Amino acid sequence: KHAEIQEKSKDFVPFEFPYIFGIGRMHEIKQFDHLIHAFDRSSAKERGFKLVLMGDGALKSDLQNLVQRKNIENNVVFMEYQENPFPYFRGAHLTALTSKNEGFPNILIESLACETPVVAYDCESGPAEIIIQNENGILVENQNLDAMTRAIETMITDADFYKYCKSMTLKSIERFDFETIGKQWLNFLNLPVN
Repeated sequence: KHAEIQEKSKDFVPFEFPYIFGIGRMHEIKQFDHLIHAFDRSSAKERGFKLVLMGDGALKSDLQNLVQRKNIENNVVFMEYQENPFPYFRGAHLTALTSKNEGFPNILIESLACETPVVAYDCESGPAEIIIQNENGILVENQNLDAMTRAIETMITDADFYKYCKSMTLKSIERFDFETIGKQWLNFLNLPVN
């Protein structure tokens, strides 16, 4: 599956500018307002970054109003959900997750499969199982907006750290690959592995 995601991610280059990516249904649990605040508080705008938010939902117009109130319409791009979101993951500088809670956040794995590091709140449940702290991204203290802002800042200002996280993306998700999991199950069940 990861190889398939990588393949689909190479279809096209979505934007010419550097950007931070947020994706998901625009409802309360995803807390895209936190991401907008953290982006606005960081030096991302001054450094030429934009925030790209992909998805639809009940809160989309509220989020657009928030962006207008902050006067950052030129820095935030709202997009409808795309059938193939993987080029957007690949094109991003990082993917950010600011959810209140999650099941198993596939977007983190999808981002890492596209070789894009991640920052996420350490919410219930999932991010802590996927993010290896300071290896493939930054696990942020849950609901700490200042810490989220600092994590974004680190990712856009510390080039060596960023490069290291980017180099670890694929290696960090091998353990989630279907083949790996299949082999582990066969071992666990004591069956022969082909």
